[in-house]
Formats: sequence, C-alpha cells, structure tokens
Amino acid sequence: MTSFEEFFSPNALTEIYADKIKARSSRGLDRITPFAFDKNSNQFITLISNKALKNTYKFTPYLERLKLKGRDSFPRVISVPTIRDKLTLTALNKYLQTIFPEHVNRRVPNQRIRDLHNLLSTIDTSSVYIARADISDFFGKIDRSLLLSKIQHHVDVRALSLIEKTLQNPTVPYNYQRMEISKYVNTQGIPQGLPLSSILAEFYISTIDSELRPLTLLYDRYVDDIIAISNKNDTFEKSITHALDTLGLTLNIRKTKFKIIDATFNYLGYSFNNANVSMKNSNFNRQIKIINNLFTEYKSDIHRAAQAGDTAKQKQILNNFIESLNIRIAGAIHNSRRYGCPFYYSEITDISQLYQIDAYVTKMLQKHPTIPTIRIKSAARAYYKIKSGEADKYSHNYDHLTPPEKRAYLEKRGVIATDAALTPFEIEHKYYRYITRRLKGLEEDLGIAYS
Repeated sequence: MTSFEEFFSPNALTEIYADKIKARSSRGLDRITPFAFDKNSNQFITLISNKALKNTYKFTPYLERLKLKGRDSFPRVISVPTIRDKLTLTALNKYLQTIFPEHVNRRVPNQRIRDLHNLLSTIDTSSVYIARADISDFFGKIDRSLLLSKIQHHVDVRALSLIEKTLQNPTVPYNYQRMEISKYVNTQGIPQGLPLSSILAEFYISTIDSELRPLTLLYDRYVDDIIAISNKNDTFEKSITHALDTLGLTLNIRKTKFKIIDATFNYLGYSFNNANVSMKNSNFNRQIKIINNLFTEYKSDIHRAAQAGDTAKQKQILNNFIESLNIRIAGAIHNSRRYGCPFYYSEITDISQLYQIDAYVTKMLQKHPTIPTIRIKSAARAYYKIKSGEADKYSHNYDHLTPPEKRAYLEKRGVIATDAALTPFEIEHKYYRYITRRLKGLEEDLGIAYS
C-alpha cells in the first residue's frame, strides 16, 4: 500500500486494528472500553474511513498521563488517545512510513553501542574528542509551522490535515471541564506517546543529522541523545549549536559535554572505558535494588499467607515471585519484543556485573531456604544464550501460549476466577494487560537477533 486511500480503506483499517490495536489498548477520554470498541469495531472502522477520506475527521482530546523521570525532573506528559483515534493515528503512521522510510528509527540501542565500540577499538582515543549532547525539551520545542511546511509537499492533503489536527489536539486531565479547554491548548511541540510522534520528530530533525555526520568519525543520535567522535572539538560544538538553532532547538547545557576521551563516558545506559563496555553503574545498582525489593516483598507476602494458614496462597506467591525474579534476571519475550537486563545489555564486553547479579541472588536465596534454587535462572547464562541465538530456549517467552494456556496462566496467577465466564477477546485482553504490567520497568531491547 502506498496511497492515503489504501491505508484508510475499511479493509486496511480492519487489518491494522487486528494487528496493532485489538486487545492491546486502554480507554481514552471517551471512556469506550476495548470490549465495547471490539463489539462495534466494524461501525467504528467504517466511520474512521469515511471521515478520513472526506477530510472531516475530528479527534477527541488526549487523556493526560504523567510519567515520572526522577526526583530532579519534571514528569513527562504522555498523551493517550481514544481507541478510535489510536487506530486512526496508527494508520496515518503507517502511511507516513511509506512516504518517509528513511525516517523510521530502525537502529536499536544495541546496534548503536556495537558501532561505537567497534570504532573505539580501532582508534587512538587519546587524540580525539567526544561530544555528549542532549537536546533540551526536544518534543516540546518543535516548531509545528516549520514541521508542517517541511511535510506538506510530500503527503496527501488529507494526511496533512490529519497531522495538523493531531498536533493541535489538546491533552487534558481526566476531570477537566469542557469550558476550560482553551487552557490546555498548546501551540508548540509534538504530543508524546502517539503512534506517529516518533516519525514526525525524526523527520523534523533529520537535516541536523545529515549536516553534522560528515564532520565526525562517528555521529549517532537516539531521539534527543547525541554522541559524536571527532578530531576537532570546537568545530563540532559550533556546528551543532548552529544547526539546532535553525530549528528552534537548544542544548541542555547540564547534560552536554565536549572533551577529549580521557575517562569513562556513558551512552544509552552503557559505560565505556577504552575497549571495556559495561553497564552504567547507576543502572547496575538499580538492578540489585530491584532484586532486593522482590525478595523483601516476597518475605512479607509469604509471611502473611502463612499466618493465615492459606497454603494455596503461599504456592501462588512463590510461583509469582520466581517468575518475577527470573524475568528480571534472564529477561522475557512478549509481543515479539524482548525485555530485561540481559537483552538490553547484550553488547557489554565486561560480564563481571552479570556474575555479581547472580552472586547476589545466590546470597539472597540462602536467606530463604524454602525457595527451590533449581527454578532460579542465571543472568550470565542468559547473556550467553542471547549471544548464541538461543534466548528463546531460556528467557521466559509469553508469546508461546495458546488461548487455553493463557486462561490457565491467568487462573494460576489469581488474575481471574476459575469459573469466570470470559470471551476469547476478554482473555486475550486481560493476558496482554497483565503481562505488560508485569514487564513494566524492564529495559526494552527492541532489537538485534543473534544467530
């Protein structure tokens, strides 16, 4: 498919809904649940197709969701569309990907780390400069008028209209008053969290990449995070500042450094020290802290269940704990994506940190002799399985379950009652939501398959 009409035909929308939206969405401001939408999906799809093709489509305001980034940072505002709007935006995103395939961000973090490590292994790092730059409020500072002017000559006029409406649509809190809608209208930036947020941002900033890359030995940008290795520090520093200025963007001075490579530096959660690549220290410490918290919660939960004399509950708590610990240690696969420390950090060359994680888990298990150690996995072994292309045989794969097995899994975990009357759609939706919540907080690899 290449034309706007093809992407917004009822057949194409039905396919996109089944592949990307069904059983995976949450309700937006219109309060229509996934179950209600699915029951009337043909009606909704026909409505979307008609209105998009006639250029009369209107969005419901996005629901505001705040995502915490840390105690020293303001929360990130995520815009949550209704299910109907998410389907529309997903179709629009697929259309834009065919128009601008070069702006689809397909290079995943571990590919970038591999390229950086390969370069550092072949040059004298004492004679080159490194630039570590961060774009200040990247999505929030994008000039919409400039973005639309760049896009307008490449896309169908109806697509341009939808993009403009996407950008203008306000993001509001759940309990907002309609009469106060004007206070939530923003005239700058791209709402974050939408299906097409990434491709619009990549298209907007692409001129900077093509301008800066020839000045360096290596240039890489992952969203708003930039790294560059060059022979001349002052030239690149002036060039990046000027290039960003032409787009109305600025550097986050607090996170930007230009210096000779004389010590350890970090990029995308990895730490580089000459040819040694490891986990960033704070990220490693976070792994240990989370594992410790899992044991603490298990001890508390199992104690309460034991006091109540509930042996069934004790068994459920034990199984839940082992699964949570194993996906933290050895990673997991869900919806064809790979999550967890061993997947994300598969490019490290110093695996001592993985052995330290295993040693810490062993130490904690000694304090809990009732936990069967034979069921606990190993971070180091998971790493080697990933590198040899055998992750599917070791890391927990949530995609392998059949519909009856998904129901049995939910019953075993206490998510649904054994006698609950649920449709196949309801089971699929509950399973997807439960696993998504379970994997929340794990690093997402997005990535490379080893063979």
